[in-house]
Amino acid sequence: MGARALGELLVDQATATHGPVVERARAWCQMLNVPYYRFSSPMSCDVGLDETDDRILVKMLWETRVYVMQNFKEFTEVGKILTS
Repeated sequence: MGARALGELLVDQATATHGPVVERARAWCQMLNVPYYRFSSPMSCDVGLDETDDRILVKMLWETRVYVMQNFKEFTEVGKILTS
């Protein structure tokens, strides 16, 4: 496996929104009786980590803002946990 492939695998695993990696983390937290939150705003298109197109970035920001408002209760719960 080349360095590029290894880098892509690392990014894929770190940014996974579903699948075995996420389920393992959820199960581990549940086993330890630790609250588990996974926030992953759905995007209408893939956005590269090095994206510079303002139109794409503004669209991504808007979609994220909508996601935050739709999940406001969960964000508030996390805020309370972090500040207690």
